[in-house]
Amino acid sequence: MNETPTSPNARSPSPAPWIREHWYIACEAKRLKRNRPLSIVICEVPLVLFRDESNRAVALEDRCPHRNAPLSRGKICDGLIECCYHGWRFDARGSCRYVPALAEGSPMPADLAKVPVYGVIEKDGFIWICPASKAPSGEPFSIPHFADPAFGRLYLGEIEIRASLLACVDNFLDVCHTRFIHGNLARVGPMKKISVIIRKSPNAVEIEYLDEPKPSGLLFRLFTPRDRKIRHTDRFLAR
Repeated sequence: MNETPTSPNARSPSPAPWIREHWYIACEAKRLKRNRPLSIVICEVPLVLFRDESNRAVALEDRCPHRNAPLSRGKICDGLIECCYHGWRFDARGSCRYVPALAEGSPMPADLAKVPVYGVIEKDGFIWICPASKAPSGEPFSIPHFADPAFGRLYLGEIEIRASLLACVDNFLDVCHTRFIHGNLARVGPMKKISVIIRKSPNAVEIEYLDEPKPSGLLFRLFTPRDRKIRHTDRFLAR
């Protein structure tokens, strides 16, 4: 029996391995408040984000080494993350700085006093995190024209997509499907041949569309200025 991709018996592709040794956007920088921890999962690594006493973003494993309680359920005290279970407090280096039940003069339990720390960089209005034990040597990708007043910015928020990484990459880099799948929302009217420039690097692929007519679909009419020229570039980054 032949199996098509839409067949109930068709096999799903194996999940792609996580690429942990790279930078990922965790959230908008303004979402990370100074007095409130934030729980987030990147590449199946549970993380707690918070700001220390210098307002610097910090990322630790979201697990207290004492009794495995999620640190994200705790609170911030003087730039330290406090566990909700027994009140242990950890600093930006993941070191335990305070144990309420520890008798005066008793040594800090070294085997339980450290939480894994992850690389964090705040850049271009976002919090970037590397969910690996060692962060890359280079900085995260710089968003083109981010600080250029001649360019506008449109951020549509976060969307949860139940799909593999490879399926998402294929979808976002595949412009040809929009006219057929999304109907009048994206592109309408006759098709036109255009040229593209494809740029590849070890960590990225970029497609720039040349002389593309301004899309006339509903979404583009709502979100793009009428008097501006559209420059269309799609990028996938793993860095």
